[in-house]
Amino acid sequence: DTDNDGIGNNADTDDDNDGVDDTSDAFPLDATESVDTDNDGIGNNADTDDDNDGVDDASDAFPLDPNESVDTDSDGIGNNADTDDDNDGVDDTSDAFPLDATETTDTDSDGIGNNADTDDDNDGVDDASDAFPLDATESVDTDSDGIGNNADTDDDNDGVDDASDAFPLDATESVDTDGDGIGDNTDPDIDGDGISNDFETQVGTDPTDANDTPPDQDGDGIPDSLDPDADGNGIPDVDEQLTEQTTVNTYNALGLIESIDGPRTDVNDITTFEYDVQGNLIKTTNALGQETNITAHDAHGRPLTIVDANGTTTILTYDARGRPLNRTVDSQTTTFEYDGIGNITKTTLPNGSFLMNEYDAAQRLTAVEDNLGNRIEYTLDSLGNRTQEDVKDPNGVLTRTMGRTYNTLNRLIEIIGGVNQSTTFAYDANGNQTTITVDPTGLNQQTTQAFDALNRLSIATDADNGVTSFSYDARDNLTSVTDAEGLTTSYTYDAFDNLRQQQSPDTGITSFSYDEAGNRKAQTDARGITSSFSYDALNRLSSITYPDTTQNVAYTYDSCTNGVGRLCQMDDESGATTYTYDARGNLTSQTSTIDSIVKTTSYAYNGADQLTQTTYPGGRTVDNTRNGLGQISSVTTTQGTTATVSSTMSYEPFGPMNSMVYGNNLGQSKTYDLDYRLTQLITINGSIHQDLGYTYDAVNNITDIANAVDNTRSQALDYDLLNRLTYATRNYGDIDYSYDAIGNRLSETVDTVAENYSYDVNSHHLEQTVNGIVTDYQYDANGNTTSNTTNNFTYGDNNRLRDANIGGSTLATYSYNGRGERVKKDSIGVTYYYYDQGGQLIAELDDLGNTITEYIYIDGQPVSIVTGGSVNYIHTDHLGTPQQITDATQAIVWKADYTPFGDATITTETISNNLRFPGQYLD
Repeated sequence: DTDNDGIGNNADTDDDNDGVDDTSDAFPLDATESVDTDNDGIGNNADTDDDNDGVDDASDAFPLDPNESVDTDSDGIGNNADTDDDNDGVDDTSDAFPLDATETTDTDSDGIGNNADTDDDNDGVDDASDAFPLDATESVDTDSDGIGNNADTDDDNDGVDDASDAFPLDATESVDTDGDGIGDNTDPDIDGDGISNDFETQVGTDPTDANDTPPDQDGDGIPDSLDPDADGNGIPDVDEQLTEQTTVNTYNALGLIESIDGPRTDVNDITTFEYDVQGNLIKTTNALGQETNITAHDAHGRPLTIVDANGTTTILTYDARGRPLNRTVDSQTTTFEYDGIGNITKTTLPNGSFLMNEYDAAQRLTAVEDNLGNRIEYTLDSLGNRTQEDVKDPNGVLTRTMGRTYNTLNRLIEIIGGVNQSTTFAYDANGNQTTITVDPTGLNQQTTQAFDALNRLSIATDADNGVTSFSYDARDNLTSVTDAEGLTTSYTYDAFDNLRQQQSPDTGITSFSYDEAGNRKAQTDARGITSSFSYDALNRLSSITYPDTTQNVAYTYDSCTNGVGRLCQMDDESGATTYTYDARGNLTSQTSTIDSIVKTTSYAYNGADQLTQTTYPGGRTVDNTRNGLGQISSVTTTQGTTATVSSTMSYEPFGPMNSMVYGNNLGQSKTYDLDYRLTQLITINGSIHQDLGYTYDAVNNITDIANAVDNTRSQALDYDLLNRLTYATRNYGDIDYSYDAIGNRLSETVDTVAENYSYDVNSHHLEQTVNGIVTDYQYDANGNTTSNTTNNFTYGDNNRLRDANIGGSTLATYSYNGRGERVKKDSIGVTYYYYDQGGQLIAELDDLGNTITEYIYIDGQPVSIVTGGSVNYIHTDHLGTPQQITDATQAIVWKADYTPFGDATITTETISNNLRFPGQYLD
């Protein structure tokens, strides 16, 4: 009874009671064993290789199957039976690595799978750089056409077979006429004859033919157009070109001048004078017959009444000593008062504002005070030099100060700023200023100057040892300037000292001609384009004509309201602009016709000729209210309803504005130091919108801008010895800048990412920028940028940008008026631009003449932008750059962060705003 269960083994079906019937139990009498897979007499429990396949059970994926022992991919199918052992989707018969699921291919049979191999085809070129990593016969495909360079007959796909291509790997070049290694497309001297392509084109010779050279009549190797003595006779050409300029004066029997006949022969340029029997001048008639009449004199012959050619009357009165007391023009009077010695003590303008002067016992001016009590006080040394200049408010509080020191020869040797900034000066024995040192005890930025024997500046060395040299002709005309990079600009003059030619490394050769009166008659630029100028009998510019006549400009004078002596109409490529004036000569309207859109901007003034109202092209009015000094104190705007733009404006004495309240009740305050440098700018009404603090170094560079509203927007700035920004940090990162000797930027590194700039060795033209992407720049002969790799730009005869082509498609075309202002842009739609008399952009209109956007300024600073009829308020920084814009509820509708050179990141944009740095417009 093996298992002691009381049943004898003969009757027991499970003798060892192991749960396996004796008929199935290979070891019926051993309770520890029941199976012997390999029939070796050792039960599987004790056997270490159950299937006797030579693989220990512990390592055998199939310990009971002598045909299998490995299952690489753990899919339950042994490798012997599995057709894809590593389950990588590639049949074992095709898999170079059947047991490695990460590899299937070994192109170069080096025992390293392609996935791990850095050079799959073993051609010596790393796969990352190999255009054909699996083809040992190819590694480069310059033109990305799918054909390797070894098999490709035109590697750069420029249409020129490699066998004929001087630059088979450069699609921008294929020919090198002079074999100098520079392709003809970029070679400034294609034929290698030493004469630039631009110049050969200008003078009409073939820039690709070394045998076709410009005329050189004296054979000295200098083309006639560049040779100051083309015929080699020892007489400068400018003197040989000398022509007479004759002006003839005639006099009456009393020796009084009766006429002046100017030098021009193309027009009658005679001015005549008439006198009464006492010899008093009573009439002047200019070359166009326009008269100024003096209709009354006092007993001493002084004019009392003058009527100009527009019919405007000026009335003068005098005191007993002949000093002017009153000057009245069109009923507006300016008065003058004097002390007993004759010093002018008070000048009162037509608006009632006045200035009073004070003098010391030596009759030297010691103070000026305005009608609000603001004062400028002068401290003088014994020789009358102003050694101290203090500005004070009506309470006597000092608001600005400056000091000066002079040596015993009365020469200025130091200027001391309001916060003790110092600039010192040194001189040679002839009184020439030889050294200028800024912050001599700190930064010690020193500029030195050397002079020739005629006391003309010959060499200037800047604080970073950059040297600029100057040369002159015998008549003291500047003939050349060589900059710190060794590039020279030269100038040639005629016998009348008119500039005849300028040769610049950047703009090529420009030549000029003149009429007998010295008016510039023509100008031919380096492209060979000639601009012609004509003048009326008063030598006023009347037209500019170009080879492309659509760009011509014509100016008409004298024909409009109060227009005698003033511009009345300008016709140009954009259309026409007409003008009217008031009796005192203030511009009262300008009407522009662009395409079929006719719009008028008009102006009104007070008696002191200060602007009080502007009416915009869309009918909006902007009204200025002024304080007792004539400064703007509030601004409102009206179109249907009236809105306040700003109010309660105040100013530093004889200085900048220091506070104002915007029309949405946000108040702005500005704090200045004793040099009138801005130290704090706050915009607030309960919540603070702006709180900027400014810190300066000893040479007035801003070194810190502390943003108390958001410290992440605070900035720190560093500069080099030439006051060029070298480092800036803010939430835009850490930015480093480097420059060449004349200020061209060489690099910009943001954190660790660098952009490098390279320049043409023969000019200051930027040739290339590299910042992971290479951008190449091309220029025309005048130095206009014509392309930057993917973008192309074309220019008119007037040197203004005509269109921008981006990526092969025209992005925009532009038109300009006769003042050079861009008045039209056509880019997916037409936009018209309108400017005020000061050249400030005030309105943008669509192609139907409907107003899109309007801008309002105070003393040149943008303070409001009107969109969709809604007045919004612009909050600027110290430069006048918009930082944020708020609406009538004080909500921020536009906000931006800027890098030091003005690249903006818009963080809020409910409305659009294209104004950036002063004078900049995002296009």
